[in-house]
Amino acid sequence: MAEENNQQGAWVITRVYSKNGVTIDVKAAGSTVIGAINNLYDGLKVGIEEHGWTTEQKGCPKPLAEQTPAPTQAVVGNAPASIDTSLNSLEVVKVIVTPKPGEKVELQLFGHGHKFPDLYHNGEIKQVLAALTGTGLQWTADMLRTANEFNVTFFADWRNSEKLNGNGKPYKNINGYRAIDATA
Repeated sequence: MAEENNQQGAWVITRVYSKNGVTIDVKAAGSTVIGAINNLYDGLKVGIEEHGWTTEQKGCPKPLAEQTPAPTQAVVGNAPASIDTSLNSLEVVKVIVTPKPGEKVELQLFGHGHKFPDLYHNGEIKQVLAALTGTGLQWTADMLRTANEFNVTFFADWRNSEKLNGNGKPYKNINGYRAIDATA
C-alpha cells in the first residue's frame, strides 16, 4: 500500500500538424519523465510514418538561418516616441492574417491562451513586411496576401495611444517586433 501511494508519473505534450494542416496536441505519459518522452517519441514516429503528421505548420514563417546583427527592434509607422513612458511587451503565439483591398493587410496578434486578439497591425503589405523583419522569422509578401493563421512566437512591443476608442480605452500602438531570443 505504501508503494502504491508513492508512485510518480510524468506527462509530456507537444503539437504536431496533420497532413491537411490540422493542429494536433499529442500527450504521452510514463512512470518517469524519460519514460514519458520515450512514449511520446514512439507515438510521434507512428503518426509521422503512418498518418503523415509533421512537426512544422505548412506555410508558416521559418526562423532566419542566420540572425543578422541588425537592430533588435523594427519601428512601425510613425509610432510616437514618448506619449506613454511605459513600454509593454506581448509574447505573440498566434497571428491571423486578413488581406485587405489595395495591397493592405490586417494582422491579429494573440498572447498565450487568449481567445481574442491582444493587438492589431494594419497597413500596406510592404510596410507590415518590413516591420515583421524584427520577429526573426522569414515572412514573405505572399504570406500576407492570403488569409491564414500562423502559430509563431515573437515579441510585440507597444504603448498606449492618446487616442481613445469608442469605449474610452486607449488604442495600442505597436512600436516594433523582436525575436523571442532578443532582449528589450
